[in-house]
Amino acid sequence: MSLQPGRMGVAEGLTLVVTTTVSSIFMTTWSPLLDQATTATWMIPLVEMVLGVIVLYVFLYVFRYSSNDFFSACEKLLGLTLARLVACYYVVLFFLDAVLVLRQFTENTLITALPELPFEIATAWYCLIVVIVLYIGIEPIARAGYIIMPMSILAGLIELLLLIPQYQLLYLTPWNGPGLDKIILTGIHSSGINLGLLIPIILAVSFQNEQTVKASVLYGMAIGACVKSCTLAGYIAAFGVGTAREKVLPFYEIARLVYINRYIQRTESLIILVWVINDILQLAILTYIGLYLLGRVFNLPSVKPLIIPILLIIANLSMLPSEITDVVAFHVKAQSSFYNIGLLAIPLILAGTVLVRKLRRNL
Repeated sequence: MSLQPGRMGVAEGLTLVVTTTVSSIFMTTWSPLLDQATTATWMIPLVEMVLGVIVLYVFLYVFRYSSNDFFSACEKLLGLTLARLVACYYVVLFFLDAVLVLRQFTENTLITALPELPFEIATAWYCLIVVIVLYIGIEPIARAGYIIMPMSILAGLIELLLLIPQYQLLYLTPWNGPGLDKIILTGIHSSGINLGLLIPIILAVSFQNEQTVKASVLYGMAIGACVKSCTLAGYIAAFGVGTAREKVLPFYEIARLVYINRYIQRTESLIILVWVINDILQLAILTYIGLYLLGRVFNLPSVKPLIIPILLIIANLSMLPSEITDVVAFHVKAQSSFYNIGLLAIPLILAGTVLVRKLRRNL
């Protein structure tokens, strides 16, 4: 696996964004937000999408006056030492997200499908498949995801449509929940959940041009936000806020409600298959971005020798916490703090540096 993945297009870019942002509907991350946004939780993905678009344009502004390559732009604006520190931060960020996602998806697989399988074996199998996928490369990952993504989204929409007779629209009132001001603040606070929008920006040099990066993030964020918003609206309409707070896996619980007839039921087994595929692709993408940045920091010609050692470290770190509730709580806190440094603070610092340099030139 070289450090230059090739020349990817819009299809590959939006797949990378959608795969890494939509996966939250398969986890417990949304449950804590129901306490804050109540009936308007479905609006939070839309707020996060708007914020993500702003972040994209901030980066495009930075690229216009520095370099189309993320690491080179940081080096030009901040100097080599600070650029390496920024890259190391993102390395830790993506590897941390891979650790937390691996632990949660492994636990969810055991809870829903394979309760008798030892936790360590499940983790090992996930990591083994991710290693194989990573050796194939990022372009094949993105293209495979692009083939799978429409079918996955279509399956999810069919699940939501089959539940229409069970929806209670009054569960969604009041539409603005605790108030639009609180919804906007909650959306900004939880925007770290959309870490995946940074992927085409970090890999900008591997895309055809700036317009490709722009379209990838815009389309990816729009698709991801619509999927998450519709899913959360259906989830609240089906269960109500009170019951929804107690559920562990939103989309899985929705799928369990689907009953067509005595011969067609238990559709949640299909959802498990979808999230396992999405999980493997997401883990591979997150790990690849960490490896890619690690290679840029140390000027490595190839990161293939690091794949197995890094996956072993990720697997062992994911098994350290004794309780899954601690992992979920930490993930939510990290998304609203540590993740937002990379999603909001660093882009603003880079844009501020560009502005200062422009002002100095004009004086």
